[in-house]
Amino acid sequence: MPPPGANLEKACLQVTAWIVTISRDYPDHWDYAVEREFWDITNAKDIRAGDDVFFWQSGQSFVGWTRVTQDAVPIEETMPEAPWNDRPYKRRFSFELVSDDLRTDIRWGKMAAATGVRELPSNGQVSVPSGSEQFLRDLFNGSTLPPGGDGDGYPDTRKKVTALIHRRQGQPQFRQKLLVAYRNKCAITGSSVTEILEAAHIQPYRGEHSHQTNNGILMRSDLHTLFDLHLITLEFSTDSSQILVRVSEPMRGTEYDQYDSHALSLPSARQDWPAQANLKAHHDDCAWFSSATRGPQPE
Repeated sequence: MPPPGANLEKACLQVTAWIVTISRDYPDHWDYAVEREFWDITNAKDIRAGDDVFFWQSGQSFVGWTRVTQDAVPIEETMPEAPWNDRPYKRRFSFELVSDDLRTDIRWGKMAAATGVRELPSNGQVSVPSGSEQFLRDLFNGSTLPPGGDGDGYPDTRKKVTALIHRRQGQPQFRQKLLVAYRNKCAITGSSVTEILEAAHIQPYRGEHSHQTNNGILMRSDLHTLFDLHLITLEFSTDSSQILVRVSEPMRGTEYDQYDSHALSLPSARQDWPAQANLKAHHDDCAWFSSATRGPQPE
């Protein structure tokens, strides 16, 4: 396999743009792709280093503009494992994020009329007619910056960091619902610094139904990480009047030990509380958690 960027000089002679569509059933695939900086396809499309690829979320709009850093090549066993398994993928290309800050939503029909795209989004990878690339680039903020730099020859990492923060905070509508339900405060610490509050899914994302308020908790970013790593978990008190934090043994003696048996600050509306079945599924996945490890219960 050629090293990343090996074909950039060749590709820059004739830059091609593509639209890659993401199934409405798997919106989380975009997050996975940006974290891993690659995408898998089922066909032999000639996607090359230097091409622009615009990712389209079916049923919504564009979610990101990327630039290919490695030609699409056959997937081999030695490559990193992909987090998606919804279909048999055959080829993979690597990319870098240019921008995921969309200026405005745009429907497929309006985009197609403006660019001359004739293919349907169901095709998976749609080629963009030559000369229409700039229209798509201009849909994103930051499109005036030279790709990969800030104009002074230094990599512009700010866009990527900002994008990672936005993705980590959670889907915007889901996070907004949790901010309202939890009154803009971390359920565990009471922190009101909204910039570090994240929408934590209790059960993993499996489609729009996963964005119900009772499948989420507003948490400070560090606690969200520990929760996702199953180093802390949550359970209802014996009388179901509270939800309590449980801290694993590796966290004992750290600053997080203080939260063991701490009661969450919960939404006013009971229907917005974390669902008991969701919490049970989470602490059932914690190998360290059992009745023997539980802290004191409210009297």
